[in-house]
Amino acid sequence: MKEILEALGIYPPNENKPNLYLSPLTGEKTPSFNISGNAFKCFSSGLGGGVADFLIAHFNFKDEIHTKRNGETYTYSAIAQALKKKDELLGNSTPQTPRERPKQEPKKPTNTVTKVIALENMALKRYLDSRGIRNPLALQYVKEIHYHNNKYNKDFYAVGMINESQGAVVRTKNFKSNIGKSDITIHSVMKKCHQVKIFEGMFDFWSYIEMNNDILYDAIILNSTTNVNKMKLDKYDVIELYLDNGVTGDIATIKIREMYPNTKDMRK
Repeated sequence: MKEILEALGIYPPNENKPNLYLSPLTGEKTPSFNISGNAFKCFSSGLGGGVADFLIAHFNFKDEIHTKRNGETYTYSAIAQALKKKDELLGNSTPQTPRERPKQEPKKPTNTVTKVIALENMALKRYLDSRGIRNPLALQYVKEIHYHNNKYNKDFYAVGMINESQGAVVRTKNFKSNIGKSDITIHSVMKKCHQVKIFEGMFDFWSYIEMNNDILYDAIILNSTTNVNKMKLDKYDVIELYLDNGVTGDIATIKIREMYPNTKDMRK
């Protein structure tokens, strides 16, 4: 995102706040346009999203209907226009003749899950206790995950969750990591549940159970706000969001509420 803004001649007014800009989307006089990696949040307009979302808003791109010579029509989408503009701004070009990429041996993953069991290890239980997770109901949703580090040829264990792609999120007192493909984790309590609560991380989910002592709802743990589009929420009448009070949480909340208008922001 920073490279896109620089290509447009837009720089932060305060060198001590390199991620905060005067919004190029509004005429604000107090900086409220915040970037984080490839994401932005414009507090003066309420808009947020990725690079494509910014370019669509900045250049006012809209889907265009075009007609070919034979009378057929096709749509030149706003997203396609934004991606083309991104390439132009960054100086990227697509070669006329595609080159065949050299074949590479697949890299061996750094960590590999070897075993997933119910929580037994006392050191892990003490770690959860230090984080305030003590309720037996919450502990039912904690897994003890054993994994092998291929780089150092050593075995480790941690608390965590398995996601829908059979990857894992693991945590200990001094270590946190993702193993395998990042994805959401879904906990369904009944076949026809009409309420879902969405959490950004697994400790948020466990903490909610700890504080409320109930699990009478479906729960989705994003594990990363980049997984927002992987959720299918059409079957739910009540959707509650418990995301983080930060820029990424703001952006994810806005995106989900745009897709599902019956969503409630419960971060308060």
